[in-house]
Amino acid sequence: MKLKPLLALLCVLSLPLIAHTSRPDFHAPIQVMADHTHKQGEWMLSFRTMSMSMSGIQKGDTTLSQDAYFEETSYMMAPKEMSMTMHMLGAMTAVSDKLTVAVMLPLLERNMIMYHNMSSSEFERNTQGIGDAKVTGLFTLYSSEDTFAQWVSGISAPLGSITEEEDDQRLGYGSQLGSGTPDITNGLSLTKLTDNGSYGFQALTVLRPFTNKEGYSLGDEIALTTWRALLLSESFSTSFRANFKAWGDIKGQDGELNTMMSPMNSTKQGGERLDVSWGLNYIQSSGPLKGHRLALEAGVPVHERHHTYKLQTEWWTTLGWQYTL
Repeated sequence: MKLKPLLALLCVLSLPLIAHTSRPDFHAPIQVMADHTHKQGEWMLSFRTMSMSMSGIQKGDTTLSQDAYFEETSYMMAPKEMSMTMHMLGAMTAVSDKLTVAVMLPLLERNMIMYHNMSSSEFERNTQGIGDAKVTGLFTLYSSEDTFAQWVSGISAPLGSITEEEDDQRLGYGSQLGSGTPDITNGLSLTKLTDNGSYGFQALTVLRPFTNKEGYSLGDEIALTTWRALLLSESFSTSFRANFKAWGDIKGQDGELNTMMSPMNSTKQGGERLDVSWGLNYIQSSGPLKGHRLALEAGVPVHERHHTYKLQTEWWTTLGWQYTL
């Protein structure tokens, strides 16, 4: 067996990270994706676990009690609580110094508790499985020692199921695992390093011009986020971030859904939300684990508005691992 190719590979994998990636604040807070590029030949592997909790009925920006909800609607059921967990596997590689390609694959689990008005009983609706994968290209627009800007373009592969059922009934749009269409992402990301930290901005749009096999498409989206990170030490940094997201109503309709059952089956799924979050980032700067990065981010909404009766977001968290080689 020839050992030269293996030894060469081991040497490449053991190369130190370039200087700016050794800073714990070089990457954006862990919830933000497509925020940085790599040098040609570099790879980055990542894993994220994201959790979200929702509870309490809201219409527009007004919170309703369950009794008030049934008084002013004719729905048979009311959403009560919902939790969502997503595990995200990711890989990035630089085709050249100007182009980095990222692939993300989500594994989703959703659990919803509903209340049936006629029977005065609660029941659960659970879905889990692979979500829509995404391939994204990051094109370097500007790069210097302390400033980095890139254009982001991506498309999703509709791997997630949109026909999830329970008790022979099609579940609502929010319980499905994908969009059913190849969705197009475009946007801009900017990061600036300073002596005591960094800051950044990102603007992304998601366009859904296609109709899925069930006869509908999810609403288009826009997301704007900005953050400030502060260095705490050679290995630690903390971050503060504001994130605004707005999304449109569903176009078309799934004919298998009973629209009188609950607002989860309504095509008026649009809304907007403004979150604030705090993060903590760590990077191992020496030893055999050099280059491994751990990050935590947790957020809460400060503004939320929906086009129909929806559950309010209580909180969300993301825990992630990244490694550049």
